[in-house]
Amino acid sequence: MKKVIVSVFIFSGIAFSSISSFATNNSDVLTGESSNLDKRPKGKENWDTFHYVVKTYKTSNGKFQQLDAVKQSEFFDAAESIKNHLAKSYRPGSEELSRQINITENVFRFVWNSKPEYVDVESYMDVTAPDLNKE
Repeated sequence: MKKVIVSVFIFSGIAFSSISSFATNNSDVLTGESSNLDKRPKGKENWDTFHYVVKTYKTSNGKFQQLDAVKQSEFFDAAESIKNHLAKSYRPGSEELSRQINITENVFRFVWNSKPEYVDVESYMDVTAPDLNKE
């Protein structure tokens, strides 16, 4: 069990540094400032959705964990659309960008799928405190 927890922390650390590096190094692309996607009707919307989720991940893990299934689906759709656009692009670095988006997708999918299941402990066991005043 300890090995699994350590592995998850290591994986999360590597993934976070990769995502953080991706968001920092490609902030112009994430915001759509230098992207040809702005010329397409849904292009900017896809970047905005993708950027919002990455920013949420970086700034608030609790809020990120609580994103609903609709927002998660929008994120994956936006990521696929961006990767499809990058596959057709001749822009230098588009292949690397696509690879990083794929890593980001996989990390987020892992995080969202490995949410702990909350169980009401009180309904499964009766916990009583010992009487300390007893001699």
